[in-house]
Amino acid sequence: MFRSCLVVLAITLPGAILQCNRQRDFPASFTLKGREVTCTPTPADEPCWDIDEFYYNCNNIRAGGAPLGFDFEGGTDTFSLCRDMLSSVDEGFGGSVSSSVDTSTRGTVIYTENGWEDANTDDSVSEISCATNRTV
Repeated sequence: MFRSCLVVLAITLPGAILQCNRQRDFPASFTLKGREVTCTPTPADEPCWDIDEFYYNCNNIRAGGAPLGFDFEGGTDTFSLCRDMLSSVDEGFGGSVSSSVDTSTRGTVIYTENGWEDANTDDSVSEISCATNRTV
């Protein structure tokens, strides 16, 4: 019985590890243009993107404790945010961004090409995933 359990673990565990080998999490806390950005790790049960790019996730993103404003005009520039966040972990930006919007939380700060600005948007960015330009 013990041997059969060990064999199942040996087969299952490498498959689970390889499943998300292109996904990384941003650090739990880092400074970006003078503000502390915080992220929570990706939940273990969250599926991986089925893409050929390496990418980093930031869940429950906050800047100085404030939610990032989302608005199609005048909200957080997710392209600039991803580029600069990836630079902070020594990665280049591949150009792909995916983000989730929280319609129940107002945004009080936005990120632009020039850095942070105060804001007052109806919605906020809750999660962001940024693809790197790494190929290996």
